[in-house]
Amino acid sequence: MKLLFLSILAALVLVSVYIRVSQPEQQTERPILLWQSDPNPQRYDQIDLFHAWLIKHGHVDERGRAVVELQLDSANTQSKLIQAVSGVGGDLIDAPILAFQPMGVLTDLTDVARERGFGLEQTYPGLKDVLTVDEKLYGYPCNVNVVGLWCNVETFKTYGLEAPPEVWSPEIFERIGRAFTARANEGKPRQDVFFCENPSGGWMGERWIATMYRSRGLDDFNETLTRCILNDARYVEVLQYLYKWTFEDHLFPSAAEASSMSAEAGYGGESLPNLQNGKYGMVIIGRWCLIRLRQSPEPPVLSLSRFPMWDFENMVIGARSATLYAGSAHPQYAELFFSFLADEEYNAYIVKGADGLPPNPKYAFGNPEFERPAAYPNEGDTSAVELNWARSIALAEPYSPYYKSGGANWKKYGIDMLMNDKGSAAEAAEEIENRINAAIEQTLKTNPGLRPRYEEDLALQEKIDAYKAEGRKLPAAWIKNPFYLSYYRTKGMLED
Repeated sequence: MKLLFLSILAALVLVSVYIRVSQPEQQTERPILLWQSDPNPQRYDQIDLFHAWLIKHGHVDERGRAVVELQLDSANTQSKLIQAVSGVGGDLIDAPILAFQPMGVLTDLTDVARERGFGLEQTYPGLKDVLTVDEKLYGYPCNVNVVGLWCNVETFKTYGLEAPPEVWSPEIFERIGRAFTARANEGKPRQDVFFCENPSGGWMGERWIATMYRSRGLDDFNETLTRCILNDARYVEVLQYLYKWTFEDHLFPSAAEASSMSAEAGYGGESLPNLQNGKYGMVIIGRWCLIRLRQSPEPPVLSLSRFPMWDFENMVIGARSATLYAGSAHPQYAELFFSFLADEEYNAYIVKGADGLPPNPKYAFGNPEFERPAAYPNEGDTSAVELNWARSIALAEPYSPYYKSGGANWKKYGIDMLMNDKGSAAEAAEEIENRINAAIEQTLKTNPGLRPRYEEDLALQEKIDAYKAEGRKLPAAWIKNPFYLSYYRTKGMLED
């Protein structure tokens, strides 16, 4: 079945290639830039805004029109990658850089970013490890997100409770959650209101779980990114909390309960309607939820909380990033698009439209239209809170160059094993670590060119382990994992 699917996808890509190459640019009398992005209706507004920005800044042809025409080419990540490696990628590709750059299909933007003003200095510190590979810049954000716990304040007031605090420990989270669910379901034959949606089901929930074990000083990979190290008591503890909060404290619905709620309400499993109707006190999402909530005739009063955590403050930052295809026929025009993304007009659009955080934080910080929009008093300071996380404590997701990020999600596999009572938290942690390390070995077998670098990093890891065993401070240059670089610096464990 998988082979059939890939064959069909390849055929569709070939058809799209034929259509593209058979459309001469002479029809528009201007060069065309193809932007491979998602089909969000806002993309068309952004295209028009880019054309207006070009004219405003003097990038025009002899007839006073924008010097280039930007067109949307909707595609998913897999088809984008297939087209790119086939030599027919879009000029601009919204792509996960860490997956695309090793394929050699992206342009190094380091020098041009410095010249055109869209470098790392014009975005959030935590995005460095999302946008760069080996200290070279390969993209710039279209929008940014730090997902957290969005709360319906009115639901809490219904049960005589204050909105949750922005910062809380797992112990406080559990205490408030148990009080909420007890009051919300008192006298009912079965529970139908939950403290929060379950974090075990998707990528946003994975960020919650990672935030918790990172707050204990543990990451998915070791300091040199050579091995998965999740078979650890700190990870087991987090998985035990996840199980307890679902099946013992009933703060989250089980998979069966969530499915039943969706079927009865007719919402197709979506979290926002259950936030609005009071079935969830909180949901896991980012600022883009405001797009939909603002369309409601009676939007809920909102507050925003971090995921519960222990000592080390952290959240996970992500971005939808634009990249420049290495085979672009018009790189000189494509480069202008990145300057546009970092400039005022585009960022003002994101601020107003609420499609995540704007890529350049200077247009949001201190901006009342962003931090407390008068038109939406129900939102309070939620946007400002997410912005503050992005500017201060947010770090990139765990990543290793030796682990194929597009492969099987072994963390979800292990969590599903736990939540379906097919193994304990300790067994799930062991299974996850073994599976990821086996995948690393497979990556090295299929990409033997990685082996010399991997062996060097293994040798470096031995030095790091020896220094740690002796209680010695570590040279910062040895630490390849950005999480540990931040964590050790905070804890005073680095020589510098």
